[in-house]
Amino acid sequence: MAGFSVYWLAAVVGLVAPEARRPDAVAVFRCNFDQASDSDFDGWPDGWSRQRGPGYPAYQKIQIQSAASGPGRSCLQIELAGGAAAVFSPPLPIDRFSSYVLEGRLEMQGTKYDRAYLSLRFFDEAKQPLAEFSSAAFTETKGWRKVRLGPVTALSPEARWVVIGLHVEPGEKADLQGSVAFTDLRLDRVPRLVLEADHPQHIYPLPDLPEVTCTAGGLDGKVPEVQFELLDVFGGILGQQTLRMSKVEGRVSMLEERSAINDPRPSTLDPRPSDLTFSANWRPPISGPGFYRVRASLKGRTAIIRREELELAVFVPQAPPPQSEFGWSLPDGERPLALAPLTALVTQAGIHWLKFPLWSTEQSAERTWEKGMTLSGQLNEHGMELIGMLNQPPELLRARFRRGRSPFSGRRRAASVDQKENVPFDSGTMGREDLTAAEIFGGKTSLWYPSLEPLLARIAIRIPYWQLGRDTDDSLLTMPNAPEKLAEIQAQFHKAAPEIQVAVGWDWIRALPEESDIALPFRAVSLSARPPLTAAALAEYLDASRNTPLRRWTVIAPLPKDEYPLRMRAEDLFQRMLASKIHGADAAFCPDPFDARCGLMNPDGTPGPLLLPWRTTGLEIGGKDFLGRLTLPGGSRNAVFARDGRVVLVVWSDRPGEEVLPFSQELSAVDLWGRQAPIEKTGEGFRLRVGSLPVFVHGLSESVARWSLGLRLDQKRLATRLDRPQPFRMTVANSFPGGVEGVARLGLPEGWKADPKSLSLNLSPGETWRSAFDVTLPYSVDSGRHNLQIDFDLQTDPPCKFSVLRPVEVGSGDVALEVSTRLNERDQLEVEQRLINRTPGEVSFDCALYAPDRRRSSAQVLDLGQGADAKVYRLEGGRDLLGKTLWLHAEQAGGPRVLNYHFPATP
Repeated sequence: MAGFSVYWLAAVVGLVAPEARRPDAVAVFRCNFDQASDSDFDGWPDGWSRQRGPGYPAYQKIQIQSAASGPGRSCLQIELAGGAAAVFSPPLPIDRFSSYVLEGRLEMQGTKYDRAYLSLRFFDEAKQPLAEFSSAAFTETKGWRKVRLGPVTALSPEARWVVIGLHVEPGEKADLQGSVAFTDLRLDRVPRLVLEADHPQHIYPLPDLPEVTCTAGGLDGKVPEVQFELLDVFGGILGQQTLRMSKVEGRVSMLEERSAINDPRPSTLDPRPSDLTFSANWRPPISGPGFYRVRASLKGRTAIIRREELELAVFVPQAPPPQSEFGWSLPDGERPLALAPLTALVTQAGIHWLKFPLWSTEQSAERTWEKGMTLSGQLNEHGMELIGMLNQPPELLRARFRRGRSPFSGRRRAASVDQKENVPFDSGTMGREDLTAAEIFGGKTSLWYPSLEPLLARIAIRIPYWQLGRDTDDSLLTMPNAPEKLAEIQAQFHKAAPEIQVAVGWDWIRALPEESDIALPFRAVSLSARPPLTAAALAEYLDASRNTPLRRWTVIAPLPKDEYPLRMRAEDLFQRMLASKIHGADAAFCPDPFDARCGLMNPDGTPGPLLLPWRTTGLEIGGKDFLGRLTLPGGSRNAVFARDGRVVLVVWSDRPGEEVLPFSQELSAVDLWGRQAPIEKTGEGFRLRVGSLPVFVHGLSESVARWSLGLRLDQKRLATRLDRPQPFRMTVANSFPGGVEGVARLGLPEGWKADPKSLSLNLSPGETWRSAFDVTLPYSVDSGRHNLQIDFDLQTDPPCKFSVLRPVEVGSGDVALEVSTRLNERDQLEVEQRLINRTPGEVSFDCALYAPDRRRSSAQVLDLGQGADAKVYRLEGGRDLLGKTLWLHAEQAGGPRVLNYHFPATP
C-alpha cells in the first residue's frame, strides 16, 4: 500500500450513537488475529500488508501477540520506535448499494504523542483508489477501547472493494517506546441511506428554495418509509412529513460473483443483499432566509434504522460591501470547491478581501497566471480584491524544502482528531505536510525565486499584496537572522515587480513597530495569537498598536465546534468581528473557512452554522463608518454604523429581555442568521427582544442617529441638594441637510422637576443649538445613575419624533450605599446596609429603613473613616415582605450628602 493516493469523492457519514449495535447489521468480515488468521505461523496475518517508505521504518516491529487481557486472546501489536506504522487488510468485496461500519478494539500502552485510528479505503474494479475515511484518533486508551468508524458510503457507482487500515502516527513528537495493539475487528454491512440536495453546495439565494432527495439501498425488498424533518439552527423542528419511498431501477450486486476473489481467510461473506434502491423527494417548508438542517429517518419494522442530516443556507442575495474590512483566506485553494462554485460562494459571503494561493513551476506559470487573472477579474467585477498567498509550493519543489526534516514534522492534514465524527479524507491534502514560511523562504532564494519570478512579473499589477505562508504562520520572524532574511526576500520580490507589498504572519505577543520612517521589509502583518484573543483583548491590542505604519490584518477563527456550544461560538465570532471593525483593523480574515473544527463551512464545501453569522455581520457593518453608541432605555449594548445614508443599529444585551428604540421612523430588524427579527411599534417607539446574540436594526435616519449621538450636556452629575434647582446646559448641532424647527420636551424620572419643561428650536443646516434648563430633585431620589430623556418633535420632511437619553449620576460618588437582603431561619428579613466612605475624612450618617406596613428602623454610622461600615436590620414576618419595595434613607450629620436606595426584598 506504499505510495497510496486518494481521489476525492463525496461521502456520507451517518449520525449514530457510537456504541449502538445495529439490529440490521450483517457481518461481512471478522478478524481477531487468532490462529485461523495465521495459517503459516509466521506471526503475520494472512493476506495483510504493511506500508513501507519514508517515515515508516522497517525496524518497527509488528506481529501477532497473545493478549494479556481484553476481548480476545490475540492481537496485532505494533512496538513503537519513533516512526509511523500502517497495516492493511486484503481487499474485501463490497456491495455498492450498502453502507459499512467498521469496529475494533484498541489498546495503547506507554504512549504520549503517537495517535492511533482505523480507516476504510474504497477502490474500483481495477483497484484504483476512490475515497477514504478515518475514525477518531486516540493518544491513550486506559485499557482496551472500542473504536468505531461509520456508517460510511462511497457514493461512486464504481466502488467495488474496501480495505481496512490500522494506523499509528507520531503527533507533535514521536514516541520512542510503548505499544499499540488492535483486535476484534468487525466490518458490518448496513442499509445505505443517502440524503442529497438539488444544489451541490446546499446554498440557496432567494427566491431559489431547496428540494432534497433521500435514497435507500441494501434493504430486504420491502418498500420503506422515510420521515423528513426541517430543523432550525438550534434544532427546533419547523416541519415534518413521512413519505413512502419509490422503487428505483437497480443493478445486480457484485458480491456474489466476487466472493472468492483474494480469499481473505478471516472473512465471512453474507448472502447477496437486495439490489433494489428506493428514493423519495421532499421540499422543506422554508419560508425565508436562515440556516436549516434536513433530517431523514429510515423506518424499519419497529424502529428507525438509519438517519442522515444535511445542512442548508438560504439568504437574500446582496452585493459585497464596498471597501469592507472582512475577508477569507483559502490556504488550500480550489479544495474542496473548484474555481467556478468557489467564486459564486465568496461573492455572496459578505467579504471584500480574498487570499488565495498562487504558485507554479516555471513550466506552468502561464496557466497559473491565467487562473490568477481570471479570479482577480471576477472579484473586481464585484468590487472585491485578491491577495496572493505563497504557502503551497508546487509538488516538484516540495521535496527540496522537505530535505532534512522529519516526515511528520509538519501538520498532517488527513487524519481526523475529532472524536465525535468520522471524517472523510481530503484527497488533495492527504499525506501532504504543511511547510512553514521559514522552511520555504528561509533558505537560498535560488530554491524558490525562479518558479515565482515569471508569475509575479506579470500578475503583480493586478495583485499587489502577497502573503508569505498561512495567516497564523509567524515562523519567518523567529529565524535568528529574520531582519536580514526578510530584506533579502523583499529585494527578490521587488526585482520581479517593484509594486509588490509583502505580508507576513505576526504573533500579537510581539510588539508592532511604531516608527513611521523605519525601513520595514514588509507592509502588512497577519495578526494572530495562541490561544486566540478574546474580543476585549483584541480591542485592547488594536488600540495599543494604532501608531504602527503596517497594515494590520486580524485573524478571526471561530471557536472549535467540539469544545464550545453553537450559541457561544456565534456570540464570540460576532464580538471579535465587531472589535476588529470598531478598533481600526485594516482587515479581518477567517483563516480557513473550510476547517473541520474552526471553520464557517464544512470540509465538503457545504455551509456550516456560522457561515450566515459571518456573512450577516460582514454585510451589515463592513465598509461603514462607526458613529458611536446610543444610550437606550433598557441599557442594551449597541453600536451605530452608517454609509451613504444607510444606518445599521446593532443591539445586544448580556441579559435577555426587551428593549425600546425611541424613534418614530419605520424600523425593521434581522438576526445573526439573516432572519427577520420580531419588532413591534408602540407609543414609545419600537420594542424588540434582545439577548447575547445581536439584532441588526434598519430604517433609522442618519440625521437622527447623528443628532442623537451628538447631543451634549454640560454636566453628568447632580448633587443631592434636595428641593433646590440645579442648572443644565444642552448643545446639539443640526445634522439634517436642511433647516429644522420644532420643540424639545424634557422627560424626567418620576418626582423630578424641570424648568422650563419644553424648549423651542429653529436651526439652519449645521447650526449648533444651545439651551439651558434647571432640574430639581425630590426628597426620595435614589443615589446612582438615572437617565435624563429629551423628546424631540421636529418639523422635517418627513416630520420625525425621537428621544435622546443621557445618563446622569445623583450624588457625589465619594460616599456610597450598598444593600443586600436575605431570609433567615426565624423568618426574619435581614437587610444588610454597607456604607462606603471613599473620602480622606470622617463622615457620620443618620440612617432609616422604611418597609411597607412596618415601623421605621433606624441606625447611626458615626465617625466613619475611609472604608466601609455594615449594619443589619431584622424585620419580623420577613416572608410577607418578599417582592415588595423597601427604602433606605441616609442623611449626613452636619453635611450636604443625602443617600437613598429603593430595592426589592429577596430571599
